[in-house]
Amino acid sequence: EQRQAVAGTLEPNQSIDSLGKVNFPTENGSLADLSSKTPFARMWVCVELHDGDAKPKRIYDTTESPSQSEDEYQYNRRKEAFSDKNFGDLSDPTEHNIQYDNVAKKFFLHDAVQDGQTNLTTRDFSVGRKVYTLGNHVVNTEAINPSEERTKTDIIFPSEHQVQDDNNKFLKPQSGITSIVSSTKEMSNIVAGALKETTVNFIVHNFHDFDKIYNRFFLKPGARVFLDFGWDINDLYDIDEENVEGIQEKIFGIGGFLDQSRGNLETLFGTVLNYDAKILQNGSVECSVTFTSKNMSLLNYDVGNAKERISFVLDNIIYLDGVLRSSNQKITGGQVSIGEEITQYLNSSNTGTQAGQDETLEIITNYLNSFAEEWWVNSDSFVPGNEPENDISLETGIFITSGKSKNYEYVQFGKIEDFLLNSEFGFGNSGKDINAVERKEFESAFDSSNSFMVYNKILIKKQNSLSKEDSVAPTFLYPKTWYHIPDLPEGRVPYNVVIGKTPIISTGERISSLTSAQRKAHFDNDVVLGRIPIREIFIRKDIVQSAFRGGSTLVDAMESILENINEDSQNVVDLKLASVPGDDTSFAIVDTKLSPEVTKLQDLSLVQDPYV
Repeated sequence: EQRQAVAGTLEPNQSIDSLGKVNFPTENGSLADLSSKTPFARMWVCVELHDGDAKPKRIYDTTESPSQSEDEYQYNRRKEAFSDKNFGDLSDPTEHNIQYDNVAKKFFLHDAVQDGQTNLTTRDFSVGRKVYTLGNHVVNTEAINPSEERTKTDIIFPSEHQVQDDNNKFLKPQSGITSIVSSTKEMSNIVAGALKETTVNFIVHNFHDFDKIYNRFFLKPGARVFLDFGWDINDLYDIDEENVEGIQEKIFGIGGFLDQSRGNLETLFGTVLNYDAKILQNGSVECSVTFTSKNMSLLNYDVGNAKERISFVLDNIIYLDGVLRSSNQKITGGQVSIGEEITQYLNSSNTGTQAGQDETLEIITNYLNSFAEEWWVNSDSFVPGNEPENDISLETGIFITSGKSKNYEYVQFGKIEDFLLNSEFGFGNSGKDINAVERKEFESAFDSSNSFMVYNKILIKKQNSLSKEDSVAPTFLYPKTWYHIPDLPEGRVPYNVVIGKTPIISTGERISSLTSAQRKAHFDNDVVLGRIPIREIFIRKDIVQSAFRGGSTLVDAMESILENINEDSQNVVDLKLASVPGDDTSFAIVDTKLSPEVTKLQDLSLVQDPYV
């Protein structure tokens, strides 16, 4: 009956452009005939053959922006040199030979070129690429012309049924998936379904295909595989060697294939954990491969060997970043004036010997501490940004307030993500790729830029009532504002806006790309809805330090931090680790006490901008 009702609207000889669009909907939008949908599963990998130069050179540093100004370059160079304890580069960051590589699209800082050599690095380049797919609709049994030329890539990466000296001479059918099982894994009570483990069972009928293809590229611990499964009512994205560039954005990005599927397609990407293979009596091979979501590598990280490094980051690097962000600024009555004493001090480093470097480390560390006292310790309240004309906590992500017997240091969670979680534990080609606003190569990272938590009026009132006479400082603090700094020059903007890690609104834009008035409108809207971006809250530094000192793995440390925040809020918030929506390679902190309706972002771009 339902089929006839739908068919009644069709005309004879009417073209059906795509079966995937025929969804048999009823008047209220539901599906009328679920039996018309057929499940499917497809697994694929992409492999690439590389070659390279034979003349390596020592690379000190790379910077990807060819338009980077000299000031920006020196800022990044000083920060990274200090982070690596390479103080020789603090005094003169331009003393090395800098060249731009048009092939790599990067700046390279390296030793002077000698003996007429022109190669900048041991560059590798792609020779050939191949996509192998299980469960596709492409016929792989076409005959091969005996005189057909085979390239080196064809021999190394043979197609199914085209393995050299075999060519499917026994006319075996092509391989296929028999079943899949996918489930979430529990690792901790703060991990909310973020880890996925998937087992794919498939059969390979041609043993040469198993030996030269599937055993090499699928049944290999550490191999990265894609799995698509769902209903056939959707057009499935095509895969070939030419369009795998930017595949993360094409599949998982806004308006990508997953968005277009409207829940009828799921794509998983992960790392092979284990496999099994059994040769049957008829010569076929039954295979099973188990892979986990790539974010598993983050939580399994052993922090034991990194504890000294973590302390160095929390005690020095975040402050150096704050100093460099404001090294030429002194706040006087809300106006910005120029000062060069910090830059001059860093230029005077004594780095001649190891003893000199150790002395420099101690001197700079002490100087950063004294500078922190001078620059950030100027508030008796517990509200970051409460007096923006007198402090730069919102711009630097650092807030220090005077307590009864000591000063309390707070670090913005966004800065903890960028400088600690991602820089120390993330996985990617470089720290810059891991911390990028838009990751494109499946980097494993922490990214809570689209996450909110409860902005509770009672907690705000309690926080505002605290003074230096109180004996216990809160575990976390709400800032006075976010997205913008009121009553100050347009050039002064919060840390997360500067680096671009702010929520994405319904138009696909990030709030950081909007005008000051529009950002303020989004701030006002957040307050009305009772929410705040998680990256904007400030966390007590000693809570973070003790979490990493006491934990053996990253998940232990994160569990300690989040449970401290939850408990301090009297369970008004319930922070957990979850996968970034549509991205199983990364983690985000989410608040399960917020309803999905509250976390939706709308377009407020029609707000009148008074500066226009």
